[in-house]
This record gives sequence, C-alpha cells and structure tokens, in this order.
Amino acid sequence: MHFLRLTAAAAAMMTALPLLMPVTAFAETETAEETVIEPIYEPDQPYAADLHLSVSGEIPCRMQIVQHSPEADALMVCHAELPAQTGQYVISLEPGDYTVSVSASPLSDGAMPLTEAQDFTVENPDFSEKLDYTHYRLSADFSLIGSDTYPEASASALKKSLKDGIRTMTQAMQFPYYENRIAGDYDGDGTVTAYDSSRVLFDFALAIAEYEEDERPSSKEQIYACDIDGNGSLDAYDSSKILHYFSLDVAGFDPEWDMVLKR
Repeated sequence: MHFLRLTAAAAAMMTALPLLMPVTAFAETETAEETVIEPIYEPDQPYAADLHLSVSGEIPCRMQIVQHSPEADALMVCHAELPAQTGQYVISLEPGDYTVSVSASPLSDGAMPLTEAQDFTVENPDFSEKLDYTHYRLSADFSLIGSDTYPEASASALKKSLKDGIRTMTQAMQFPYYENRIAGDYDGDGTVTAYDSSRVLFDFALAIAEYEEDERPSSKEQIYACDIDGNGSLDAYDSSKILHYFSLDVAGFDPEWDMVLKR
C-alpha cells in the first residue's frame, strides 16, 4: 500500500510539473513595464536622454517638463497626469536645459498640491549624431503623515555618474499625504458642510482674541485642509469660501475648488 501511494504521488508530480514550470519561469522574468510618454512637440535634434520616473502609487501626481533655450525660456515638453497606482514612465529628450516638476496633493481630492522641481542638462555640445546618452532616474514616493504634522515636499540631492559613455542622474522626491482628507473638510467626515465653515470661523475668532496657535483647537491637518487661500492660517475668507462650496453642493452644482475660487 505504501508503494502504491508513492507511485501515485510521483505520477501526480509528473503531471503537475509541466504546469508549474511556466509559472516559475514567468515569475523569474517578469519586470515592470515602462509607459512611454510622447513629447508634446517634434524635437529638432536626435534624442540624447531618457527621463525615467517611478511612482510609488498612493496618490495621483502630475509631471511637467519644460525646456529652456534662447528662443523659448519655458517650452512645454511634457504634461502628464499620472494615476494613483504604482507605475514606471519614460520620456525621451533632445539635448538642452530642462526643468522637471512633480506635483502631488496631501489631500485626497487633489486640491492645494505641493511641487518639487529640478533643473538638469542633457549634453551634446557638438550636436553630433553619435551621442553620449543620459538617463535621468527620478522617483516620486509618498508617505502618510499625522494630523499634527504640516505637509512639506522634499527632494534628495541630484547624484551623477558616468559609465561606458552613459551619464546617469538619480534623484528621489518625497511627498506627504493625509489619509482621506479633502479640502474644506474641517471635522474629517469626508464632506464639506456649514459646520466646517463655522469651525474655521471659530478658530479665526480665537486668533483675533490673541490666542496662540497651540491654544486653539485646530490641528495642522485641519489648518492645511481649510486654508483655502494658502496664507498659512484660518480666517474669515477661508470660512466664506467653504460655505460657498457647501451652498453650491446643496444646490446640486457638484462644485470644484477652482470654480469656487474664481467667483
């Protein structure tokens, strides 16, 4: 009986082995594919660099690349809205001076984004067809922060290396975000209401009465979410705009903050 069981197990393994082998091979060779982003304009020179952007994916972000030249100080080369998912992106660039900017919002509705920018140069002084290629490897990483931390984006120093005729520049950008917080939502219930407006006005009243910031009830998260004009504090203007947003929502207009701020 023991021999029969071993024989049956061996036969089962031989049957399953062809099915397991392709899965194993796929797992060993699978790599994250890069999404190619086409430049907005047709370049004058051959491509001399690839900008590789890796995104960790918790929140959506925006990438912009502008080229600087005597003819145009800020020629838009790329404008890409990237989704809230881990991804790899690549765009090819001709020789020239560039600024790459990455923007992301600490708030889940994308309002009031933070931006980090970096200048870099793709070299080809002789305008030759035989180019020394450049790779600019940039990562955008996101980290969850607490309610008593004010959000600030940061970037590491740009590291440069040269090997086998290929220049490589590497940099990491870090963006903080609050969990499930939208602009104008003081109490954190996921909606913008008249109550949020009243709490902002209450904070402003305490400031007028010369209460220090640490004596007032608002956390740094609440201040950032409800500081609609971006002046670093809560005031009557912020309260009025939050109330305006709420009134449009109640009236069925499905408001956005750009719409509210233009009125």
